[in-house]
Amino acid sequence: MRNLYVMLLICLIPLLTSGQPERVDSGIMFSYNATQAERVFLAGDFNNWDPQNGPMARAQDGSWWKIMALEPGHYQYRFVVDGMWTHDPENPATVTNNYGEPNSVLHVNQDGSVSFEAMETAGEKAVEGDFTVGGGRLYLSILWHQHQPNYSDASQDRLVGPWVRTHATKDYYDMTAMIADYPDIHAAVNLTPVLLMQLERYYLERLGNYYDPHKNRIRAKEFLSKWRGKTDPWIDLMLTPTKKFTEEDNYYLFGDDWNCFGMSQVQMDRFPEYAALRDKPLEDFTLQDKLDLKCWFYLAHFDPDFLRFAVELVTGETVDLRDMITEDEPALFTRGRPFTEDDANRLVAETVKVMQAIIPLHRQMLYNPESYRGQIEVTSTPFYHPILPLIANSQVGQNIKGGPLSYVYPEDAAVQVQQAAQKYEDWFGQPVYGMWPGEGAVSQEVIPFYVRNGIQWIASGDGVLENSSPKRLTPYSPYQCKGPDGKSMAMFFRHTALSDYIGFKYQAYQGKEAAADLIQKILSHVPEEGQERHLTIILDGENAWEWYQQDVDAKVFLNTFYQKLSEYHHTGSIITVTPSEYLLGNPDRGIPAHPVAALPEITRLHPGSWIYADFSTWIGEEEENMAWLWLKKVREDLELAAGAYQPLLPHPTLTQQIVELAWQEMFSAEGSDWFWWYGEDQNAPGGDRRFDYLFRSHLKMVYHYLNEAGGDVRAPEIPVLLLHPEQDGSARDAMKQQGE
Repeated sequence: MRNLYVMLLICLIPLLTSGQPERVDSGIMFSYNATQAERVFLAGDFNNWDPQNGPMARAQDGSWWKIMALEPGHYQYRFVVDGMWTHDPENPATVTNNYGEPNSVLHVNQDGSVSFEAMETAGEKAVEGDFTVGGGRLYLSILWHQHQPNYSDASQDRLVGPWVRTHATKDYYDMTAMIADYPDIHAAVNLTPVLLMQLERYYLERLGNYYDPHKNRIRAKEFLSKWRGKTDPWIDLMLTPTKKFTEEDNYYLFGDDWNCFGMSQVQMDRFPEYAALRDKPLEDFTLQDKLDLKCWFYLAHFDPDFLRFAVELVTGETVDLRDMITEDEPALFTRGRPFTEDDANRLVAETVKVMQAIIPLHRQMLYNPESYRGQIEVTSTPFYHPILPLIANSQVGQNIKGGPLSYVYPEDAAVQVQQAAQKYEDWFGQPVYGMWPGEGAVSQEVIPFYVRNGIQWIASGDGVLENSSPKRLTPYSPYQCKGPDGKSMAMFFRHTALSDYIGFKYQAYQGKEAAADLIQKILSHVPEEGQERHLTIILDGENAWEWYQQDVDAKVFLNTFYQKLSEYHHTGSIITVTPSEYLLGNPDRGIPAHPVAALPEITRLHPGSWIYADFSTWIGEEEENMAWLWLKKVREDLELAAGAYQPLLPHPTLTQQIVELAWQEMFSAEGSDWFWWYGEDQNAPGGDRRFDYLFRSHLKMVYHYLNEAGGDVRAPEIPVLLLHPEQDGSARDAMKQQGE
């Protein structure tokens, strides 16, 4: 009977389709007329552009078809015909993709019908119009994750990467300041301790003291006399006259894996004079070209608001770069004249002002669950962003290929959480309520580490939820989860599809069309009258924006998104809440409490992360496993020489302080970022060599500090762990492709 049904359906397909995608009872039917083709696949937004997930069936007349169940919203797609990618010739609506080729576009309306319009046209209509939604209430939590690994090389007492600073001026201030313009929007911003530690130690404490607010300049000679080589090398480049550059300075300008071309191609092309330097042969560079290059590296990393407006910071300072840059055409910025050394100094001064305002801004907007004041719940992460379950017991990663590997240090996992909670109070003056674990990595065994430090909620990916028990749990609620000690906390689960649309799939969209599409998709989750649901969107709040082709730094998308959410807030359909606000309630906004004890319970939490719901990105490949073995070797040597970790007490001796430095290097080496780049599954844009260097540097410094503290510990020779280091990092060309 089943085979007869399939045969009847195949026979009817040619009668049902007109060539364009169209609505049928079970979804949207795509068809392609290629009678001579042997295999045809459908790939698009809806299946992560994976042809293998979209094989099409051959109809009786030789054409091909596939039915997809799609929620309302915009979709891009292409066909893969015998290995060749092509757009849909029957669909007139297209958009140019990253490769300069057309993607076909369709729009699924609220009633399930299909329309074909240019995406910007459909987006404008959607933003201007309204959507039919259910009569219930949807609580929406949005969390922007801000993180950079520990770039410090203690042997030189400096940062070897500029990315804390570049993202400070491009993302860390404006992503939060923007929300202040929409008082009905509440959101969460995750600032990792290792990020804030570097911002504070290497920039605010060292460089900030040499900023002259009256002249809006840095006292360069004084700074370089005291701190040359002790922030990041690109600070020194800006404050040193270009004509005095040494061979080392020129290396950081051009040759370093993280050099002054360190920016995505999409972002750099918004600055044609900068892009022209990228395409210029190095042997043709003049002294002025070098000066221009170092300045562009700074200027192009400022948020466009600083280029377009006079922005008054919460500190009372103003950043206004309009006299340095002109927007000749929408999203195309030019300088119009060569840079000067004074311009270079001023750009460092403007950078300092923004960095000095980041923590005060988050303090000012901080949501307090007791007073109900503020819009932003600032959250944290275990200090050095480790994969906490693997630190507690690496055997929880069941994908190990290279033989038995056992890294079991639950005490380190506990310290990573405890130190993050302590430092949070120093920075923000109140306890931390929630944490985004590094990479959303969770397991039942690590829950007590959070509970003991007063953490009321953590979060992970919905793939973890799908694999937990009981089965068939939905991401429409946070859940109660108990650790082995029986104590409970709340867990929120990231809606992968909605989060990934923002992070990866809206890059080719116009800003308004992207916002309209996301709003429609969110509205499809609004429940019926008298019911409520909760959804969580979590993603990187910095790297995605530099790849938005049609929308500079995603400013139009984000502002339109917040504007539409504000409108739906007044209808009661969508209420943005911070996770703690949802759990504890906010009577000022009519939000009832949802106590942890009343949440549905997860009886068995699946160990995993937001990626694939497992830990395969960080353990299992040969390079990764070698790194874990070295981590274990150094950890054993550290405890053998210094004993178990003891937190510093008031008034420690010098020896105790030095031993503490050894432990902090150990904890830094436990960070997730080194293991992320090892192996073949992830490759850094500028190559993996610098991450390998940093990982091994942290391990080597453990021995350095142990011996400085009076020990007699022989340091092993830790080899390069990359299997093919000669292929891993091509400096200028690699950095042209994608910024860090």
